Amino acid sequence: MTLSLAACSSSDSEGVTSDGTETTETTDGAAATDTAEDDAATEEDATGEDSDISAADADSLPVVGEVTFDGEVAAGSQLVLTLTDMTDANVDTNVKAEETIEIEDGTSPISFELAAPRADLDPRGRYSLRARIVDAGGADLYTTNSANFIDPVAETSSDLGSLPLIAAS
Repeated sequence: MTLSLAACSSSDSEGVTSDGTETTETTDGAAATDTAEDDAATEEDATGEDSDISAADADSLPVVGEVTFDGEVAAGSQLVLTLTDMTDANVDTNVKAEETIEIEDGTSPISFELAAPRADLDPRGRYSLRARIVDAGGADLYTTNSANFIDPVAETSSDLGSLPLIAAS
């Protein structure tokens, strides 16, 4: 969005020119114009830099972080991330998002990003991420042992930081 402002006033009137440019005229005669070019594709963030905005960004909440564990895991192991709705204790499982990541380097830490569909998240809900490392046969090697709650109303992403995994028994 491009905005040019010559002066401000508490009373103003708005209009649109023939080329689609929005104008605002203040009572003291100053004018502000707003051009619609690239409004949908880019937006200026708080740092003053342009950032691309897409429909996918608005439709999902990135849940980011890393898992840490002692030791190494063999080739063919996977990191399995599961975001579950924990709001109603009477519901057995209500998975909102799940992702499996192939582990290339079997050492800790391993970074992750899980896309949680915003349409499936209630702002008042409680959602927890479970992380597991499984071997090629699907057996648990490491797992989280505590609830890792996300912020369902985060504007950009819900950063969980570093999640320690314990050896599965």
